[in-house]
Amino acid sequence: MDSWGVTLHTNNEVAQEMKELLGRSSGIAGDPEPDPEQETKRQVPEQYHEYLDIFTKPVAGQLPPHREWDLKVRLTPGAPTSISCTPYKLSRPE
Repeated sequence: MDSWGVTLHTNNEVAQEMKELLGRSSGIAGDPEPDPEQETKRQVPEQYHEYLDIFTKPVAGQLPPHREWDLKVRLTPGAPTSISCTPYKLSRPE
């Protein structure tokens, strides 16, 4: 009971009703994990839904295969490892 004399009673039925009303997980222990496919679909903008397969963790976490037209970067031996690339000085707010 709080300082105004109000007691809040909750149970699984109330939690389920709140979950349905809110349309998202209630965060109550024991809730089933959301379907990864549905979760990905919810996070990816609708115009990219035809490419949903590339947003899955296994596919998104790997590089594409090497191709014959891949470029090689040939470094000059003894070249400096870094250079100053500041084109002009900026003021603090910039």
